[in-house]
Amino acid sequence: MHSRLITQSALAAIVLFSVTVARGYELATHEALSVQAVRTSVIGSGVLEEQLDFSKDSLLFGPRNGRLKPEEWIRLGSRQEDALLAIPPVRVVHHFHDPVYDRPLSGSIGDRLFFRAPDWALEDPSPILGQEFSWRDARRAFRDALTAPFPLSREHELARTFLTLGHVIHLIQDMAVPEHTRNDWHAGIPVLPTGTPSLFERGVDSGLGRLPMTGYPPPRFDHSRHFWATGDGRGLAEFTNRNFVSKDTVFETLEEGAVGRDRRTGHVYPSPRLQLALREDVDVTMLPDPPRGLSGPMT
Repeated sequence: MHSRLITQSALAAIVLFSVTVARGYELATHEALSVQAVRTSVIGSGVLEEQLDFSKDSLLFGPRNGRLKPEEWIRLGSRQEDALLAIPPVRVVHHFHDPVYDRPLSGSIGDRLFFRAPDWALEDPSPILGQEFSWRDARRAFRDALTAPFPLSREHELARTFLTLGHVIHLIQDMAVPEHTRNDWHAGIPVLPTGTPSLFERGVDSGLGRLPMTGYPPPRFDHSRHFWATGDGRGLAEFTNRNFVSKDTVFETLEEGAVGRDRRTGHVYPSPRLQLALREDVDVTMLPDPPRGLSGPMT
């Protein structure tokens, strides 16, 4: 476990000295999703007033950030989970879960170093050294918020509960990104073999104001881990892996009868399958909203 943290510290140093990180749109997307989640959840429907005797607009004094509303603590937590300057550093390497092979981010420099996203988020089945914002931590903070002997201590722990929930739901949100479920490095750091930036994430970030976030009920599962994977395809990681390709797991060729394996399924994943009957070639520069930095034909 200690060797993992040492390696992560080395990675953090390389990242910080080799690239200028501009993450505004990405963080804004996580914030928007988190705020909508709060307003759709029981937190926004009177449970705080009925069961804990305080309002969703109450200000809670919490860790290092003064007094904020529960929604603001959750929003802050969803931002902090992507922070490079954190303990342990570079938390983002634990934001991947490949449900087909039940693995974390692996290959290249990450083999055997990182945790699967649900393990990192839930800190289950066992505690993880250096992880202080898991579902396990949120439950502990909530217990202390109900039992601490002093009012200020109870308020502080309740703020920490909401802050930690923001960290946890960030790790569910990332499962909607194909790269995060198909073992696809996409940090775009020049000096490391970390892949190119995600066009999917860029597209979502740029169209954030146009994305519908209402109109369907929140998903419900019997177990927390099922938000990631259920084993029968209902988890978000399973849905994304099954229905979308990413840059490095896209279909390799349109030719039928490829030698060795069926190349119409995107490398090592069984789905989605390419249907040759639906082939259409377009010039990406002629699309209504052409992706920046790309040109030429796209199938």
